[in-house]
Amino acid sequence: RRRGAQAAAAFLQKHVLLPPVVGILLGLACTWDPVYYSLCGGAFGERLPKHTRCPSEGAPLGFFFCGIETLGSAAVPLNLIMLGSSLARGPDWTALPVRCNVGIVAAKLVLMPAFSTLLMLGLNLTVGRHGAGWFALRSPYDQAQRTR
Repeated sequence: RRRGAQAAAAFLQKHVLLPPVVGILLGLACTWDPVYYSLCGGAFGERLPKHTRCPSEGAPLGFFFCGIETLGSAAVPLNLIMLGSSLARGPDWTALPVRCNVGIVAAKLVLMPAFSTLLMLGLNLTVGRHGAGWFALRSPYDQAQRTR
């Protein structure tokens, strides 16, 4: 039993509890608890007015959240730089046989777009133009435009 629990904990730690997932879960926990919400400068259960800076000026932990926001703003450019540096080295063509590489390229560039096109054509023929309301989410702006 203990070995199974350890294996399950190791699996969760390796595959599920990745840093982005943990960050999202902590963020959700902070927004659900009125105490943490007030430390960020908000009034729990109230919607902020437009053009309000969050966190507010008098928030006890406002400096902390401004620093986290700055780090979050830098995440995408840093990831792009890391991706560029790893792609600059070029692929290791010897890692896979040539036939496998050609198959991957053909599948990505030919088979997947063809399959997507055939799927959409098939949906259009079977469901029809006006019967696909269940397939797509309605835009919240549809109702506002109809009333004008």
